Amino acid sequence: MTAQELRNAGYRVGLQVADADVTRAETLVMQNYINPITLGNSLSTLTVKNAVRQLVFIALCGDNTYATRSGGKQKMSPNLSERGYASQTDFETADFLLRQVQTLQGAVQGRLDGIVNDVLHIYFRSYLAMQ
Repeated sequence: MTAQELRNAGYRVGLQVADADVTRAETLVMQNYINPITLGNSLSTLTVKNAVRQLVFIALCGDNTYATRSGGKQKMSPNLSERGYASQTDFETADFLLRQVQTLQGAVQGRLDGIVNDVLHIYFRSYLAMQ
């Protein structure tokens, strides 16, 4: 996946974002979210691709070094600037898309917060709920 592919899909990704950063985020997403659900099977469908794009965008926004350059943060005066983080809507969309991946043939069923390695903190788990 490239930064241009993300822009073409409608994500706010700046021109300064290197394809190497997108590839790094994609690797992180595949290892921690997609492969645990698909058991490493290559399910190259539009459903998986959409989930990967959403998660890569969240990963890029969460990287403080690239938040401004990726377009995740608007460049305004310092006290009026938008946050450089993914929004709640981004997290909800990611959850929805991961649930769609679960509907594919051969995908692991169950609670996603127990299946994936949630390095992007999409699923809230309180200290008391951790198992």
